[in-house]
Amino acid sequence: LVSTYKDGEFALGPFELSCNLLLGGRTGTLLDEFWPSYEKKRVTLKSNPVTVTVLPLPKAGKPQNFSGGVGQFQLDTSASSQKPILQGDPLSIKIVVSGKGNFDSINAPSLKNTGNLKVYPAERKQIAGDNKVVFEQVVIPLDPKITKIGPYYFSYFDTNTQTYQILKSNNIKISIKPDPHFPKQGTSQNNENQATVDVLGKDILFIKETPGNLKLKSDYIYHQFWFWLINLIPLLILLGLLVYQHYQKLMTSDTSWSRTTRANQNAQRKLSSVKKLLKEEHYAQIPEELQRIVKEFLGEKYKLKAAGITGSVITKLEKEQLDKELLTLIKQFFERYDYYSFTGSQVTATTATELFQLAEKILTSKK
Repeated sequence: LVSTYKDGEFALGPFELSCNLLLGGRTGTLLDEFWPSYEKKRVTLKSNPVTVTVLPLPKAGKPQNFSGGVGQFQLDTSASSQKPILQGDPLSIKIVVSGKGNFDSINAPSLKNTGNLKVYPAERKQIAGDNKVVFEQVVIPLDPKITKIGPYYFSYFDTNTQTYQILKSNNIKISIKPDPHFPKQGTSQNNENQATVDVLGKDILFIKETPGNLKLKSDYIYHQFWFWLINLIPLLILLGLLVYQHYQKLMTSDTSWSRTTRANQNAQRKLSSVKKLLKEEHYAQIPEELQRIVKEFLGEKYKLKAAGITGSVITKLEKEQLDKELLTLIKQFFERYDYYSFTGSQVTATTATELFQLAEKILTSKK
């Protein structure tokens, strides 16, 4: 069986087959009936080449979302659960394309009417030898008023009728229970009260730089080098303490700089534990750990409640006039985390490393 993805003329072969031939010989005696003698000979069989002309698919009538399928197909869809689900819970849709054709190169059927649904890319799960391919797609209903999902559409070129065909699945009936704690779409919280800036530096004390009239008989003490050295040491210590006190006040204040500094320090310290998980190959724990670190970082830096941070945090952060590249990184991170969290897909070394690198870019961004 040969398939091609290009049109034109193709030469197939010649094909070769190496085999052994058993050539029998007879001695003309009774022994030939019981112990026939054979001679094994190695030969190579070679076929003639075959020229095949592959016609291009016609452009006329080609659907906009053509799946690439060529042959004859049937479409069937079903939900992973027939029971009512809670608003915001994931639902797995099983999509089966069966029949006869090029299953290895077709795209997943497309879902129409995706309003109030969060839709993840369909995952191919082909079953070899069954003349079908299975796709699984995770959708999350965002509105309890949704009663059905679908239909799915699958377009292909029928080799019997030489025309394009579009299959349409039945709608999948579902029941959604409202969740009173589910965040409303398109809403945003009011800005938090502006941070007050502490007045610093009122507690600085003046230091007496000379010890008074003390002096050596030979010369004044303040003319000696060691005198200034001894006096500079406590002065430097005091200045260091004042600077440290000033720094501590800044770090405990509610200014943008202090929140950013605290968030960066905590994030870098916790990232080291995730690096240890990567090294020890505990990949399944990494998405949840990184999600917690990123949520705490964003909550501390932008005065948000870490427990309520999800992918919708982008709406709130846009008001902070953040760099678009940083907003894109945050959106990508939560989408990937939701995918592994809701679909139960296995976290490999590659995917864990990619998610770690994405979180690291967010936590180390200077924008």
